[in-house]
Amino acid sequence: MNALLIYMVKAAVYVTGFFIVYRLFLSSDTMYSRNRTYILLSVISALILPMITIQTSKPINIPVFGKVLSEIFVTGNGSNNLSAISYTATILGQPWLSVIYFMGLIFFGLKLIIDFLELAFLINRKDKNGSHIIRFHGLNNAGFSAFGYVFINSRLSPEEADEIIRHEQNHLNHHHSFDIVFIELVKVIQWFNPFIHLLSTSLRAVHEYQADEECISLGTSINNYQKLLMNQIFKSRIFTVSNSFSNPSLIRKRMIMMTKRRSKSLANLKLLMIMPVITLLMLAFSTCSEQEPLLAEQAGIMAAPPPPPPPVPDFHPSRPPESICHSP
Repeated sequence: MNALLIYMVKAAVYVTGFFIVYRLFLSSDTMYSRNRTYILLSVISALILPMITIQTSKPINIPVFGKVLSEIFVTGNGSNNLSAISYTATILGQPWLSVIYFMGLIFFGLKLIIDFLELAFLINRKDKNGSHIIRFHGLNNAGFSAFGYVFINSRLSPEEADEIIRHEQNHLNHHHSFDIVFIELVKVIQWFNPFIHLLSTSLRAVHEYQADEECISLGTSINNYQKLLMNQIFKSRIFTVSNSFSNPSLIRKRMIMMTKRRSKSLANLKLLMIMPVITLLMLAFSTCSEQEPLLAEQAGIMAAPPPPPPPVPDFHPSRPPESICHSP
């Protein structure tokens, strides 16, 4: 149990590092396919990298703001000093922390299952003629797409419905639903990490930017498209695994990205910023054989004393060595 929580904390740290790089260097670029790939690979890497531990023969001192991480100790009481790593491991080993984690895991897992069941129920109830366009009514939602289906509100005019269907079809062509399902599953196991939720929001935004770009490239007027976005602002809490057509929090960003100047290919060099982040985190999580006895002693663990050296036998030469005694 302790190993599982330590793994989850390490994965959360990697997710945090990847999101910071995305937010600072990549999010403002118009390379939507690259940003989508980066976010997905970041989440996958955050799940794999904690399984890789660098073994070092000597301690690695990482200076951060004038401090050396290996020299920072957290004092639990007056008698024992625990290093930051051993102190964290002690905290994660508490039974109550495991109970809290699994309670959150069950809650968010059930919530995701309910969302899937609601979506499956709507598909089963409405898809009577085999069409992939399902019209609904009574929901405060203009339209969305998921798993090969486009859902359109019946209150829309034919012109609005056609434009939304074209937009949602772009989501289906890029298989955005699978991205959402994947990151929603990761959010279940990383529910305590706010940065996985921020990455999820960023991924949904990239999906919308990508679909908007294709609609405009096919000849849709930017002005008319922006008017449609403004007319279809809605608030909905259903189907969190689907792509909504006009999320209110994304309206302003989407309208800005439509008219923004395209990023140049040199912007891909920003991806190199992830390398020092990965290196720093892997070194921070590295293990050192020389530190293990020290950590055990600091944690109050009495290690078995080493065996005494073998006795040296007495040596009595029969005569003095010739090198220091000469016969007359």
